[in-house]
Amino acid sequence: LFNEKIAGLAALFLSIENYIIMMGISPIPNSLVGIYLVLTCYFLLKLDNKNKQGIIIILFVLMVVSVLTHTMGAVAICIALWIFWAIRKVSNIIVGDQTKISALIPIAFFGMMISWWTYMTGHILKLSQLIEYGFDLTLFRPTSKDTVEYVYSISPVENIINNSGLSILFMLSVFGFLYIIKPKSRHLDRVFLDRIFIASLGMLYIIIPFVTISLSLYNIAFRWWYFAQIFLSILASVGITILLCYFNERLKPIILTVSIIAISIVMILSPPANIDNYQFALDTGVRYANTESEFIGASFIAAHSTNPIVSDFDFTTNPSNSIFGNYFGVSYDRLESIGPDFKTRINSRDKNLIVIRNEIVNRPFRVEEGVYRLDYDPNRVLTDIGFNQMYNNYAIRVYV
Repeated sequence: LFNEKIAGLAALFLSIENYIIMMGISPIPNSLVGIYLVLTCYFLLKLDNKNKQGIIIILFVLMVVSVLTHTMGAVAICIALWIFWAIRKVSNIIVGDQTKISALIPIAFFGMMISWWTYMTGHILKLSQLIEYGFDLTLFRPTSKDTVEYVYSISPVENIINNSGLSILFMLSVFGFLYIIKPKSRHLDRVFLDRIFIASLGMLYIIIPFVTISLSLYNIAFRWWYFAQIFLSILASVGITILLCYFNERLKPIILTVSIIAISIVMILSPPANIDNYQFALDTGVRYANTESEFIGASFIAAHSTNPIVSDFDFTTNPSNSIFGNYFGVSYDRLESIGPDFKTRINSRDKNLIVIRNEIVNRPFRVEEGVYRLDYDPNRVLTDIGFNQMYNNYAIRVYV
C-alpha cells in the first residue's frame, strides 16, 4: 500500500508503542487475537478473483479461531470485515473493480460470534441487559469521588510522561489519516480504497476506548488501544513523513532521529509499557505480577478456608490477574475487591477473610475504576475495628 520507508517506520513505531509492549509481555488471549486481526486484514487485502477460494478458507479458519479466543478481538475483526466489505462495494461501483466480495463473509462471522456468545459464553445476556435498560449509565459502576480526586492529585510531570506518547502518536496519525483520505487524482483506484480501509480501522479503534471510558468500562479501553496502535503505527509513519517534507534534506535525518528517540522514551517509560516504573510513575506505577510469597499465601488461604475473600482488584476479581480464580480455582462468587471506600465498607461482623498485600500499603494499586493509592495503613484500620490477624508471611496479611 505504501513504500518501504513507510513500512520501516511503521514497524519501528509498532516496536515502541506502549500498549503493544504491554500486550507483548502479557500472555492473555487479547494479545493473541491481535495477531489474528492483522492476518485477517492482510488476507482481505490480498483477496481477488484469482485466489478467492483459498483465501476465503484461510479467513474462515481465522474467524473461527478468533471467536474462540477473545470476545473483544472477535468484535474488532467483525468491524474490520464489515468496513472492508463496504469499501469493496464502493470499489465495485466507482473504480469498476471486478472482485466481488459477498456480504455472506461478515454476516457468517457475525452469526458465528453471536451464536458462541449465546450458547457457550453467555456474553449475549449482558448485551441484552444493556439493550433492555437502554444503555442506562446506572448499569455501570460510577467512578468514586476518591478515585477522581486521586487522579487529579497526580503531578503534571507524571501525567505528561504517562500520556504524551499516545497523544503524539495520535496527532501524527491524524496527519497521516488526512493525507491518506485525500484523493490524489480524479480517478480513484483500488490501492487508494485499501489505504482508506487501513486508515479507517485505526481511527475507529482509537475512538472506541474513549466511549468505553465514558461508560466506566475501564477494563475494556486498554484492549482497544492495543488494536488501535497496530494500525496507528502506519498512519503515524505517513504523518511524520509528510511533516518532514517541510524541512530541507540536511535536517530531515536529524529531526526524524530526535523525534523517534523522544517518542520511544515517553512510550517505554509510560505505565502500560513499564508497569512498575516507580522512578517516573510514583503515583501510577503498578505491579501486576505476583511474587512467590503471594502465591504461597494464596495457596494457604484457598486450601484452608471457604469464607468469602476480600483483597485488591488484581489479587481477587480481575479476570486477567486473579491469583485465586486463575490458579487455585476459587469461585469468583467468593471474591470481592478493595476499593477507595475500603475503610467505610469493612465491617468486623462480616465473615470475610481480608487479605492485605504489602504491595498496596505504600504503593499504587489497581481498582476497578483505574489506579488508586491508600492514604492510610489498612492493617492498622482492620486491627482497630476488631479484626484478628491469622496469617502473615511478610508479603500478605490475612485478617478474620
